[in-house]
Amino acid sequence: MIFLCYFGNSMYFCNVFDRHTKIMQHQLNFQIMTQKEFFDRTGIELTEDQYKQVEAMYLEAGNMDKDEFCKDYKKHHESTLLATYFRQAENLKNKLDDMRNERSILVDFLLERAQCFGDIELLNKAIELVGHDKVIKRKIRLGMPLWDEDKEYIVENIK
Repeated sequence: MIFLCYFGNSMYFCNVFDRHTKIMQHQLNFQIMTQKEFFDRTGIELTEDQYKQVEAMYLEAGNMDKDEFCKDYKKHHESTLLATYFRQAENLKNKLDDMRNERSILVDFLLERAQCFGDIELLNKAIELVGHDKVIKRKIRLGMPLWDEDKEYIVENIK
């Protein structure tokens, strides 16, 4: 399936499956660490549940490699402060995910109503919430016709 994609300020058509596969390969190459690898690097033996928490921290640590993460974890793994911050970050991340889901539902509702009533103000509100590019993608996915405003946006922004 072909979709509009963005890189920087440029819009282009791309195969989303290929792009997703490349992202997943990048994550697999740089982020997976087994419980045994963790133990070998730290000497800290954890239960499966404890390791799941460590793995969640590791996956959220950005570009930190396994050795760097394990070295730092050994120094700070008993820190109540860090554990508290991590739990708070996880809670905020979950709330953010919930809000993004609610916004997504709202945008779909606005698009359906805009289409049903031919209301440009509802379309503009959806655009304000997520951007015109994402509105166009949603309309295509939902099988909705593109309006003249959408077509003009595509013509003006595809390079």
